Amino acid sequence: MAYLDIMQLLHLKIGDKAHQWCVYADEQRVEAADRRAQESTREARSARRLERLAAEDILADAEGLQYGAETAE
Repeated sequence: MAYLDIMQLLHLKIGDKAHQWCVYADEQRVEAADRRAQESTREARSARRLERLAAEDILADAEGLQYGAETAE
């Protein structure tokens, strides 16, 4: 409610509409922050999964070199 604090410092009369607008602005700010947090969590989860898959591929390639099928002579 920083807007209301500024209005008080300027000695402006705070009416119902101003208060309702501040409540609405705060709700929008919180919803946007929640969406960003959820997206960053989803992105982090995807990044970790990709890193794990890349590490597994590297290990599989290394094991393939050690234990891969070879032609019998």
